[in-house]
Parts: sequence; structure tokens; C-alpha cells
Amino acid sequence: MVKNLNQLKKALVPGVRYKVLNHCRPECIGETRVITGANTAGFYSDTEVRTGKAKWLAWGSAKHWSFDCGICINYTDQHATNLVMAFQFLEVANA
Repeated sequence: MVKNLNQLKKALVPGVRYKVLNHCRPECIGETRVITGANTAGFYSDTEVRTGKAKWLAWGSAKHWSFDCGICINYTDQHATNLVMAFQFLEVANA
């Protein structure tokens, strides 16, 4: 289970899937996405049907993230008032 930003960065490797539980764009809620790439600035993911339109999420700083019972939540600010996305892994890569 991911408990901090450092663990999240290690877990998001190509091929790992996650489910979007909440999102700032309602049409994204419920999507199952696949990590297509990650680097020091953030990560890319695409839907399971691989549309080729990968979405990008920058890491931001640790204060913009919270981790609760396996759910990873990203906010635009440190006060947790503006949700970007909440997601949960469907499987975790072997580290």
C-alpha cells in the first residue's frame, strides 16, 4: 500500500493500472487507466483501450498529496481544497 509520495513514484511504472475514484473533471471518474511513462516531473497514463491520448499529471510537492487506506489523492494546493484526482491501484508493481 502506498503511504507517501516517494512510494508512489516508485509504484507508477509502465503497465501498472489504477482506477480514478474522483476527479476535477467528472467525465474521468470511474476510468481505469494504465501508466505509460513516468519521470522526475510526473507521469503519463492512458485508458485501458489505449487511445494514444495520454494524460499527464505532475508530481507537485508532497504537501499536495494525501494517502489514505490505499487511495492516493492529489490537490492543487496544500490546504486540500482543490481536488485534482483521487485514485487507487488495481495492482502494484514489484519493487
